[in-house]
Amino acid sequence: MVEPKDQDALRNVFDSFDKDKSGFIDISEIKAMSKELGHEINDTDVQNIFSQIDTNKDGKISFDEFKVWWHSGKPTKLEGLVYYWLQAHKLLEKVHVDTSKLGQTLDEEKFETHHLSIQAGEAAPKTRIELRAAIGGDEEKALFEETLGKLGRNWEEEAIVLSLASSNPEAAKAELKDLIETVLLQFNDFLPSPVKEILSQTKFDYVATADSIHVVINSGDPYIQTIATSIISGLLSIVKGEAAGSIHVDVGLKHDFASMLQHAKDGIRKSIMAEVIEGFLVTVDLKLSSLISAYLRQRAMNSGSLSVIPFLLKGSKVEFKLAEIPGEKFFSSVPTLVMGAPQNKIPSLIDLIELGKHADFGQMIQGVPLASKALTFFKDSIKASVTLTVRVKQTIATLRFQTSGIKETVEALLGTN
Repeated sequence: MVEPKDQDALRNVFDSFDKDKSGFIDISEIKAMSKELGHEINDTDVQNIFSQIDTNKDGKISFDEFKVWWHSGKPTKLEGLVYYWLQAHKLLEKVHVDTSKLGQTLDEEKFETHHLSIQAGEAAPKTRIELRAAIGGDEEKALFEETLGKLGRNWEEEAIVLSLASSNPEAAKAELKDLIETVLLQFNDFLPSPVKEILSQTKFDYVATADSIHVVINSGDPYIQTIATSIISGLLSIVKGEAAGSIHVDVGLKHDFASMLQHAKDGIRKSIMAEVIEGFLVTVDLKLSSLISAYLRQRAMNSGSLSVIPFLLKGSKVEFKLAEIPGEKFFSSVPTLVMGAPQNKIPSLIDLIELGKHADFGQMIQGVPLASKALTFFKDSIKASVTLTVRVKQTIATLRFQTSGIKETVEALLGTN
């Protein structure tokens, strides 16, 4: 049922189209309004509007028909005109509950979902980079339980968590604690006063689970807390604090460090960038509540450019499948700069190993006790799986990197066994 205040807002929109105050909208009035708003539509579009909204086929649209269309969400060109009218009359805020439903099906689904995937080659990915983020609702609760909840942390707690996979978590936890405390102690004299103040109010908790160690970092510094919460509060205020949604980006690469190292041992000289792009799979899944979608749609409509098109979709699924990319040939035909250097200047892993041997990197590292200690810890105690989790006021995000062969590659670069 339409609430009285919402019905009044809808009536204002309807009456503005009803130029002759007949209680109906006819074809000439649709055309007149489109011209007035600077977004004229042709006769075919007008006929399409009437075929969907004029349910009794009497050649005019009544308020009841307009109201049914508004909530059923059958998209027509009239949708754009309504948005432009609302913008011009500054009534978007007044009818935000209804605009969030515009375009929804009759069951009024609360979320819109979008999926995009791009795959090059058929090989299963060996390296994974995964980003997940959620704001509000069940999405936030589920991601919290998978991360901080498993560590027994409080729902209201705001923290940064670094998680490292380890074959011996209890021993690694003690080593990591010692390493972090040593780093903070040695660099304390070189830090500016504001940074020292922040660190003095920062707490580090070390937790070991079955296959990982975790460092939970909480800052009691009011400046840091204000910055973090103000960003999220701004977003929540825009959508009236009723937002919910999530994003999941998963990037898989054909090669990991182990396979690239094997190529180097086999004498295959490919630039690192060519090996990275040779085969990959990228997927993006977006799930947005109607309020966030309505806000993005409003902003896109305000822009008046083609950027509005993706935001008018109530859901999408797009998949691209490519042949495996011959990296060296691809880059030789694309004069793009990467990391400030032409593609043909990006080194191969063989080049880096040979450079490490000539420069005696291993001996250099051994000469710096703290660097040697850190390298030994990560090389011997940590598997190649790292996760960073950030929790701030109704929002949680995780970034995970997983590969294999880092230990062996580092040893090859340093010329050690």
